[in-house]
Order: sequence, then structure tokens, then C-alpha cells
Amino acid sequence: MKRQRIRIPKARRSGGALLFALAAVILFAVAQPTSAELAQSHSVQEEPAALGGIPMEVIQRPIPLRGDLSTVRHPVSTESSRARAYHEQGLTYLHLYGYLNAARSFHAALRLDPDLAAARMGLALAYRRLARNDPDGQEQVREMAARAVTAVGGAPDEGETNGADGEWVRLHAARLGLDEVPGAGDADSIRKLVARATERHPGDTELLMLKAGGRPTDERKAVYHEVLANHPDHPGAHHMLVHLNERRDGDVSLAVEHGEALARLAPSVAHARHMWGHNLRRVGRVAEAIREFEAARDIEHSLERAEGIPVRYDWHHPHNLALLGMSYHHQGRTGEAETVFRELAELPAEEDRRRLGQRMSLLELQLTQARWNDARAQARRWVEAESALLQAAGHLYKGFVHLGSGAPERAAEALAEADHHLPDGRHPMAFHESALTVLLSYIEDQEPDVEGLEELLDDLRARPGPDAWARAHMHMEILAQVGWVTRQLDVVDLVAQALREHDPHYPGGRYWTELLAAGRSDPGRQPPL
Repeated sequence: MKRQRIRIPKARRSGGALLFALAAVILFAVAQPTSAELAQSHSVQEEPAALGGIPMEVIQRPIPLRGDLSTVRHPVSTESSRARAYHEQGLTYLHLYGYLNAARSFHAALRLDPDLAAARMGLALAYRRLARNDPDGQEQVREMAARAVTAVGGAPDEGETNGADGEWVRLHAARLGLDEVPGAGDADSIRKLVARATERHPGDTELLMLKAGGRPTDERKAVYHEVLANHPDHPGAHHMLVHLNERRDGDVSLAVEHGEALARLAPSVAHARHMWGHNLRRVGRVAEAIREFEAARDIEHSLERAEGIPVRYDWHHPHNLALLGMSYHHQGRTGEAETVFRELAELPAEEDRRRLGQRMSLLELQLTQARWNDARAQARRWVEAESALLQAAGHLYKGFVHLGSGAPERAAEALAEADHHLPDGRHPMAFHESALTVLLSYIEDQEPDVEGLEELLDDLRARPGPDAWARAHMHMEILAQVGWVTRQLDVVDLVAQALREHDPHYPGGRYWTELLAAGRSDPGRQPPL
């Protein structure tokens, strides 16, 4: 049967947002917890005031059963059908990386059945992601997982006594490294335990999903296809097959196919819509990708208005904004890209690397447009920051500005200053450091580092992940822009060729190729912004 394609109109600035807000309000009004459920304490054990920076009141806040969400099937030991439904919704959100809503769903299940061990383990798994940079929170994860193990009893190899859900709990405890279960933390032992569990319960797709852990890519794909053979609409299997097929050694057309299925199965989940957009760009369907990224953004904001949960608590929000902005840039919609990048730069971030990641897109957009004064003003603010990483980034960006402004000596000074602040080993400004070094070799030296430039371009194109693939366009544009204004046309030539090979659908590759041909016949020609 031909799968129905999800078609959602491009959101307009007023009507589209209102439509998504109305849908979110309707969803929130459906299947609300009963007054008796709400009367119970939201807490299932003594917990801290916040987890990973998110107030516990938000994590425990009631959530409706989503009528449009195709959930996993996971029979569990409970007499409450609503508790089972909330548990399965929580698992579905886990598979979709919606950790906050997963935690809220598991809390709802535990309010209905405090003895539901599988929901308690699910809550531990959600907390593990929410508290990934919170040591106190990780201790909370272990305590909660231990309580789940105590509730089911027995050892992983005694699973037939407590059913598939009991085995599922103990296997996750082993994966978390809990001392309470045999095989904890040992990959080979866990793999054998999972194999025995799936033999005893061949139709349990959640146990099947665990088979993929630690295996080579082809074997992981086979496991997820086995899951789909048992449950064709399993959102977690489709999600993983998107990620595995969008790698350099994967099949992007299959990534698009599974992304489309994911959007169909969870149309109101922002990350599900976003995942389809990942690879629509890779096959030249960038306008459709923008539609999906816009839908994800509007879903997040509409749910914030409907449920009062700030969008900043969703790890996915800045990631989606970054890809939306870079997709606008891809299509030459630079005004919209700048608006999105400004919103991204203003989002709070506690870690230096995250703060850098959220702010760099706006400055790099300005560099691609040769807006040297705007970029200089931002770089100066970074140099004055308390963070050594941001100071280093500020100096490196000033180096590009100095090159574009005809001051290579000052660019070399900025590069040297950045070296004083950069951390040892790999760091997020490695491209910028190498790019400045290579560009200076062309501008200052009699023997330009052609091999260094080729290696730099190869590295940009080889980087894995959808973010790196999209950012490579902007980084190559910066190289081309600096090469053009400094009249290093060999640089522009190599970059234009790399852009065409990296993404045949990107207009920038053709633009620089045509401009280069015109520039060689007219040395005074300047590129239009």
C-alpha cells in the first residue's frame, strides 16, 4: 500500500502559528487526567527541586494522552489500562528523544499505578537524558532504576518468572551498570542476556530494540527492520533507521523514506517533523525541509502557549532553529536566516560550547555576506567574554574580518592571540584556526598551502551529521568570500568545486563558479551581496 505523505501548509506568520496553537490547545483538552489523578501527589519519590536545570514541577506536570501519536506496544503488569497507555506514550517519547514529555508520561502512569516497575524504569531513562550534565541528577537515575529492579525482583536470566516487562526492566538496569543485576556494565554479558530474552519473548518489540545496542551498523539496521516486521509503525525503529541511513555510508533515500514515516506517525511531535527535514535537504527538496523545520518550531511554541512549559527546556529547540536558519541560507533567504539566528543566539545556555554553538551562526552569516563591520562588532564582544573558549572564538572571527578588510598582519596577530586561549586537543574552533592559517599562507607566503586547503575542504565534506553537512556550506562560503576580496582566485576555484561536489543542489556552488569566470576576465568585479 502506498504510504500517505504528510502535507502541512507552510506556516504563515500569523495564521499558521494560530493554527498550530489551536491544535495544541485541542490536544491538551483531550484525555486530561481525572480530578482523582490530579489530587494525588506528582512525586513518586523524594526528588530534588530541579533536574538538569528543569524545575521538577515542570517534569511532573500532568500531560494528556496524545490521540494523534502512534505509540509503541509494551504489555506491562498492571490492571490500569490508562497506566499502560501512559507508559507506552512515555516509551514513544523516549524513542522520539522527547525526554521531558516522556518523563511527564511516566509520572502520569505511576500516579495511576505506583507499583508499575516498567514505568519507573522508563522514568529513570528519561531522567538520564534530562540530567546528562547534572551529576546529582545521575545519582537520582540510579536510585530510581534500583527501585524498579527491586519491584520486579529476580535476575535477568530468570525473566520467565516475571514476564517480558520484568526482563526489560532488568536489562536496562544492566545497561545502566547497576550492581543489583548480574552482567551490569559488561557488553558481552548484556548481549547474551538480551538474546535469551528475545528468544523467550519473540514478539516483544521493546526487547528487540535492545538487540541493536553495540552492534555494527548493518546489524543494527537488520534489528530495526525486524522490529518493523513485527510492528510496522514502531516510531523508534523508523527514527533509528533515519539516523543510520543519513550517514556518509548510508542510503539517503531510505533516510527520507523513514523520516516521512516518522512524521506521519507523530505529526504533533516537533522532533519527528524535524527528522524528515534532515534529509529532504540532502535530496534537493530544501523548500519541503524548511516546511518541516518551520512546523517543528511552531509546534514547540504553540505547546509553550498551551501548556505553559517554556520552550527553552526542550533540548531540541536550538538544534531545530540552527537547521532552519541554515536551510534559509541555502535558499538565499538571508533575511529570514538572520532572524532565526538572532533568536538562536539569544537562547540561554550554561555551557561554553553550547553558548558558542548557538551564537556562531549569526556571525558566520555576516562573514558569508562580507559584512565585516557587523562581524567585527560581534567578535569584539566575544573577546571581552569571561569564557576562554569564547575569547578564542572572538579572536579567530576577528582574524577573518581583518583578512576581508585588507589587514593580513592583524589577522596573523588575532590568530596568535586565539592560540593563547584555545584548549588542548580537539575543540569546536578547529576549522576556523586551520582556515585562517591556510588563507594567510595564500596571502602572505610565496608558496600557498594548496594541500592544506584541499585537506580542509575534504574534512568539511567528511564530517558526519546533518548539522555539520549544513554548516559546511557556510564555512566554504566564508573561504570563498575571503578568497574573492583578497583576489586569491585559486582559493575561490577550489571552494566552488568543493561546494558543487558537496551539494549539487546548492546555488552557491554555481554562483561562485560563474563569478570566478567573470572575475578572471574583469579583475575589478565585486560579488553582489
